[in-house]
Amino acid sequence: MIFYVPNTFTPNDDEKNQTFYPVLSQGMKRTYMEFYIYNRWGELVFESHDPSYGWDGTYGPNALECPIGTYTWKLKLETLQTQEILDFHGHVNLIR
Repeated sequence: MIFYVPNTFTPNDDEKNQTFYPVLSQGMKRTYMEFYIYNRWGELVFESHDPSYGWDGTYGPNALECPIGTYTWKLKLETLQTQEILDFHGHVNLIR
């Protein structure tokens, strides 16, 4: 099983590093993913079930910019070989 989750991203309209998402490589089922981003108060600010759809640093129906800071991510993936659901978590720095 191979995947990568960056620890920092910069959604500042410079066309580089605009979106935060896990990069799935080998051993993971691409049709099953749960990806959540929480602010420092534990409020959900982003959710995705599509490996190609990542967080752009905004929240809510009006796409308000999230403040610079550290956010917690949670990721659930299914392995191809055993169909086991695995939980991962970490932090990401949002810098503008």
